[in-house]
Amino acid sequence: MPPDFLTTLFSEDIQAVSDAAARIGMDFAQPSVNQIYGLPARVSAMAELADRQPLLVPIGEAGLATNLLGGSINREGVTTTFCKQGFFTAQQYPEMAACQHTNLVIPGNPVMMVASWEAPDAVLRFELPGGADLSAYSAISLRAALNPLSALNMPDAPQGFSIQLTDGAGNIAAVPTRPDEPALQFPPGEVEDGFFGAMFNGRVPLTSIRLLLSDYDGIDLTDIREIALVFDRNESGTLFLADLEWVR
Repeated sequence: MPPDFLTTLFSEDIQAVSDAAARIGMDFAQPSVNQIYGLPARVSAMAELADRQPLLVPIGEAGLATNLLGGSINREGVTTTFCKQGFFTAQQYPEMAACQHTNLVIPGNPVMMVASWEAPDAVLRFELPGGADLSAYSAISLRAALNPLSALNMPDAPQGFSIQLTDGAGNIAAVPTRPDEPALQFPPGEVEDGFFGAMFNGRVPLTSIRLLLSDYDGIDLTDIREIALVFDRNESGTLFLADLEWVR
Protein backbone atom coordinates (compact mmCIF):
# COMPACT_ATOMS: atom_id res chain seq x y z
CA MET A 1 0.00 0.00 0.00
CA PRO A 2 1.47 3.40 -0.93
CA PRO A 3 2.82 5.26 2.13
CA ASP A 4 0.75 8.34 1.29
CA PHE A 5 -2.52 6.40 1.15
CA LEU A 6 -4.21 8.00 4.17
CA THR A 7 -2.94 11.43 3.20
CA THR A 8 -4.57 10.98 -0.20
CA LEU A 9 -7.81 9.60 1.22
CA PHE A 10 -8.26 12.63 3.48
CA SER A 11 -6.85 15.29 1.18
CA GLU A 12 -8.79 18.29 -0.14
CA ASP A 13 -8.41 17.04 -3.72
CA ILE A 14 -11.87 15.61 -4.44
CA GLN A 15 -10.74 13.56 -7.44
CA ALA A 16 -7.75 12.15 -5.54
CA VAL A 17 -10.04 11.14 -2.67
CA SER A 18 -12.47 9.50 -5.11
CA ASP A 19 -9.66 7.57 -6.78
CA ALA A 20 -8.27 6.44 -3.42
CA ALA A 21 -11.69 5.26 -2.23
CA ALA A 22 -12.19 3.32 -5.47
CA ARG A 23 -8.87 1.54 -4.96
CA ILE A 24 -10.11 0.10 -1.67
CA GLY A 25 -13.52 -0.93 -2.99
CA MET A 26 -15.51 2.07 -1.74
CA ASP A 27 -16.78 3.32 -5.10
CA PHE A 28 -20.47 2.65 -4.57
CA ALA A 29 -21.19 3.08 -8.27
CA GLN A 30 -19.12 -0.03 -9.03
CA PRO A 31 -19.41 -3.73 -8.11
CA SER A 32 -17.52 -4.93 -5.05
CA VAL A 33 -13.85 -5.73 -5.60
CA ASN A 34 -12.06 -8.98 -4.82
CA GLN A 35 -8.57 -7.48 -4.69
CA ILE A 36 -6.91 -4.44 -3.15
CA TYR A 37 -3.46 -3.49 -4.43
CA GLY A 38 -3.16 -6.90 -6.07
CA LEU A 39 -3.96 -8.90 -2.94
CA PRO A 40 -7.13 -10.96 -2.35
CA ALA A 41 -9.63 -9.02 -0.27
CA ARG A 42 -13.22 -8.89 0.88
CA VAL A 43 -14.72 -5.46 1.44
CA SER A 44 -17.66 -4.55 3.64
CA ALA A 45 -18.49 -0.90 3.08
CA MET A 46 -21.54 1.32 3.49
CA ALA A 47 -22.16 4.72 1.96
CA GLU A 48 -22.91 7.79 4.03
CA LEU A 49 -26.51 7.81 5.24
CA ALA A 50 -27.40 10.70 2.91
CA ASP A 51 -26.32 8.54 -0.04
CA ARG A 52 -28.30 5.40 0.77
CA GLN A 53 -31.84 4.28 1.47
CA PRO A 54 -31.92 1.29 3.84
CA LEU A 55 -34.64 -1.28 3.20
CA LEU A 56 -33.62 -4.20 5.44
CA VAL A 57 -31.72 -3.88 8.70
CA PRO A 58 -33.18 -6.73 10.78
CA ILE A 59 -34.33 -5.45 14.16
CA GLY A 60 -36.11 -8.33 15.86
CA GLU A 61 -38.58 -10.68 14.24
CA ALA A 62 -40.75 -7.70 13.29
CA GLY A 63 -37.91 -6.53 11.05
CA LEU A 64 -38.31 -9.72 9.02
CA ALA A 65 -42.02 -9.04 8.43
CA THR A 66 -42.02 -5.33 7.52
CA ASN A 67 -39.24 -3.46 5.72
CA LEU A 68 -37.99 -0.01 6.68
CA LEU A 69 -40.27 1.70 4.13
CA GLY A 70 -43.35 0.08 5.64
CA GLY A 71 -43.87 -2.62 3.02
CA SER A 72 -44.31 -6.28 3.77
CA ILE A 73 -41.55 -8.87 3.43
CA ASN A 74 -42.93 -12.00 1.80
CA ARG A 75 -41.30 -15.41 1.53
CA GLU A 76 -41.84 -18.04 -1.13
CA GLY A 77 -39.91 -21.20 -0.28
CA VAL A 78 -37.52 -19.27 1.98
CA THR A 79 -37.05 -19.74 5.72
CA THR A 80 -35.67 -16.74 7.62
CA THR A 81 -34.21 -16.39 11.10
CA PHE A 82 -33.38 -13.19 12.96
CA CYS A 83 -29.89 -13.01 14.52
CA LYS A 84 -29.40 -10.38 17.18
CA GLN A 85 -26.12 -8.50 17.51
CA GLY A 86 -23.39 -9.98 19.68
CA PHE A 87 -22.26 -13.45 20.65
CA PHE A 88 -24.76 -15.92 22.07
CA THR A 89 -25.38 -19.65 22.23
CA ALA A 90 -28.27 -21.72 20.94
CA GLN A 91 -28.96 -22.66 24.55
CA GLN A 92 -29.54 -18.99 25.39
CA TYR A 93 -31.69 -18.30 22.32
CA PRO A 94 -33.00 -21.56 20.82
CA GLU A 95 -35.02 -19.64 18.24
CA MET A 96 -31.72 -18.31 16.85
CA ALA A 97 -29.90 -21.64 16.59
CA ALA A 98 -29.55 -21.15 12.81
CA CYS A 99 -27.22 -18.20 13.49
CA GLN A 100 -24.56 -20.72 14.65
CA HIS A 101 -22.44 -18.18 16.54
CA THR A 102 -20.78 -20.95 18.57
CA ASN A 103 -19.81 -22.90 15.44
CA LEU A 104 -18.30 -20.26 13.17
CA VAL A 105 -16.82 -16.77 13.38
CA ILE A 106 -18.71 -13.89 11.77
CA PRO A 107 -16.50 -10.86 12.54
CA GLY A 108 -18.34 -8.35 14.70
CA ASN A 109 -21.33 -10.67 15.22
CA PRO A 110 -23.61 -8.14 13.48
CA VAL A 111 -27.38 -8.07 13.47
CA MET A 112 -28.46 -10.06 10.42
CA MET A 113 -30.85 -12.65 9.06
CA VAL A 114 -30.37 -16.23 7.93
CA ALA A 115 -32.12 -17.12 4.67
CA SER A 116 -32.40 -20.79 3.67
CA TRP A 117 -34.10 -22.48 0.73
CA GLU A 118 -34.44 -26.13 -0.27
CA ALA A 119 -35.67 -25.79 -3.87
CA PRO A 120 -34.72 -23.50 -6.77
CA ASP A 121 -36.51 -20.22 -7.50
CA ALA A 122 -37.34 -19.45 -3.89
CA VAL A 123 -38.05 -15.73 -3.48
CA LEU A 124 -37.75 -13.12 -0.75
CA ARG A 125 -39.91 -10.12 -1.70
CA PHE A 126 -39.78 -6.56 -0.35
CA GLU A 127 -42.85 -4.48 -1.20
CA LEU A 128 -42.44 -0.71 -1.68
CA PRO A 129 -45.78 0.97 -0.89
CA GLY A 130 -46.51 3.84 -3.26
CA GLY A 131 -43.37 3.14 -5.24
CA ALA A 132 -39.77 4.27 -4.79
CA ASP A 133 -37.67 6.46 -7.07
CA LEU A 134 -34.29 4.82 -7.61
CA SER A 135 -33.33 6.90 -10.65
CA ALA A 136 -30.82 9.06 -8.75
CA TYR A 137 -29.01 6.05 -7.28
CA SER A 138 -26.22 3.84 -8.62
CA ALA A 139 -26.73 0.36 -7.22
CA ILE A 140 -28.68 -2.09 -5.10
CA SER A 141 -26.43 -3.05 -2.20
CA LEU A 142 -26.48 -5.66 0.54
CA ARG A 143 -24.05 -7.59 2.69
CA ALA A 144 -23.92 -11.36 2.59
CA ALA A 145 -21.92 -14.46 3.49
CA LEU A 146 -22.25 -18.15 2.72
CA ASN A 147 -22.76 -20.51 5.67
CA PRO A 148 -20.03 -23.15 5.25
CA LEU A 149 -21.66 -25.49 7.79
CA SER A 150 -25.04 -25.72 6.08
CA ALA A 151 -25.81 -28.96 4.25
CA LEU A 152 -27.86 -26.83 1.84
CA ASN A 153 -24.64 -25.34 0.44
CA MET A 154 -22.48 -27.56 -1.75
CA PRO A 155 -18.97 -27.95 -0.28
CA ASP A 156 -16.43 -25.56 -1.82
CA ALA A 157 -19.01 -24.24 -4.32
CA PRO A 158 -20.13 -20.60 -4.60
CA GLN A 159 -23.67 -19.38 -4.14
CA GLY A 160 -25.64 -16.94 -6.26
CA PHE A 161 -29.00 -15.29 -6.75
CA SER A 162 -30.69 -12.55 -8.75
CA ILE A 163 -32.10 -9.23 -7.59
CA GLN A 164 -35.37 -8.53 -9.37
CA LEU A 165 -37.11 -5.15 -9.67
CA THR A 166 -40.78 -4.62 -10.53
CA ASP A 167 -42.13 -1.20 -11.54
CA GLY A 168 -45.60 0.31 -11.22
CA ALA A 169 -46.62 -0.94 -14.67
CA GLY A 170 -45.71 -4.51 -13.78
CA ASN A 171 -42.50 -4.59 -15.82
CA ILE A 172 -39.87 -6.88 -14.36
CA ALA A 173 -36.09 -6.93 -14.74
CA ALA A 174 -33.57 -9.10 -12.94
CA VAL A 175 -29.78 -9.00 -12.67
CA PRO A 176 -27.80 -12.00 -11.35
CA THR A 177 -24.85 -11.83 -9.01
CA ARG A 178 -21.49 -12.48 -10.65
CA PRO A 179 -20.14 -16.06 -10.66
CA ASP A 180 -17.04 -14.79 -8.84
CA GLU A 181 -18.91 -12.49 -6.43
CA PRO A 182 -16.56 -12.27 -3.41
CA ALA A 183 -19.35 -12.38 -0.81
CA LEU A 184 -20.78 -15.60 -2.22
CA GLN A 185 -17.62 -17.70 -2.48
CA PHE A 186 -17.18 -20.66 -0.15
CA PRO A 187 -14.93 -19.25 2.59
CA PRO A 188 -11.48 -20.77 3.15
CA GLY A 189 -11.22 -22.98 6.21
CA GLU A 190 -11.81 -26.47 7.54
CA VAL A 191 -14.52 -28.14 9.61
CA GLU A 192 -13.32 -29.51 12.94
CA ASP A 193 -14.92 -31.21 15.93
CA GLY A 194 -15.63 -28.78 18.75
CA PHE A 195 -17.40 -28.45 22.07
CA PHE A 196 -20.60 -27.30 20.33
CA GLY A 197 -20.34 -29.80 17.47
CA ALA A 198 -18.91 -29.11 14.02
CA MET A 199 -16.74 -25.97 14.04
CA PHE A 200 -15.55 -23.99 11.02
CA ASN A 201 -12.04 -22.67 11.68
CA GLY A 202 -12.07 -19.96 9.01
CA ARG A 203 -13.77 -16.57 9.03
CA VAL A 204 -17.19 -15.79 7.53
CA PRO A 205 -17.35 -11.99 7.08
CA LEU A 206 -20.45 -10.27 5.77
CA THR A 207 -19.20 -8.79 2.50
CA SER A 208 -20.72 -6.14 0.25
CA ILE A 209 -22.57 -7.00 -2.96
CA ARG A 210 -23.57 -4.23 -5.39
CA LEU A 211 -25.68 -4.71 -8.53
CA LEU A 212 -25.66 -1.64 -10.77
CA LEU A 213 -29.04 -0.07 -11.54
CA SER A 214 -27.75 0.80 -15.03
CA ASP A 215 -27.92 -2.94 -15.80
CA TYR A 216 -31.71 -3.03 -15.33
CA ASP A 217 -33.42 -2.62 -18.70
CA GLY A 218 -37.07 -2.11 -19.57
CA ILE A 219 -38.33 -0.81 -16.24
CA ASP A 220 -39.16 2.61 -14.82
CA LEU A 221 -36.61 3.29 -12.08
CA THR A 222 -38.69 6.26 -10.89
CA ASP A 223 -41.52 3.94 -9.81
CA ILE A 224 -40.20 0.68 -8.32
CA ARG A 225 -42.86 -1.25 -6.41
CA GLU A 226 -40.93 -4.35 -5.37
CA ILE A 227 -37.38 -5.57 -4.86
CA ALA A 228 -36.96 -9.34 -4.68
CA LEU A 229 -34.09 -11.71 -4.01
CA VAL A 230 -34.63 -14.68 -6.32
CA PHE A 231 -32.58 -17.73 -5.37
CA ASP A 232 -32.32 -19.10 -8.90
CA ARG A 233 -28.64 -19.97 -9.21
CA ASN A 234 -28.53 -23.08 -6.99
CA GLU A 235 -31.09 -25.67 -5.96
CA SER A 236 -30.62 -24.97 -2.26
CA GLY A 237 -28.61 -22.81 0.08
CA THR A 238 -28.16 -20.88 3.29
CA LEU A 239 -26.90 -17.29 3.40
CA PHE A 240 -26.36 -14.70 6.09
CA LEU A 241 -27.84 -11.37 4.89
CA ALA A 242 -27.98 -7.77 6.12
CA ASP A 243 -28.25 -4.15 5.02
CA LEU A 244 -30.29 -4.34 1.82
CA GLU A 245 -30.46 -0.79 0.42
CA TRP A 246 -29.94 1.34 -2.65
CA VAL A 247 -26.89 3.60 -2.79
CA ARG A 248 -25.21 6.33 -4.84
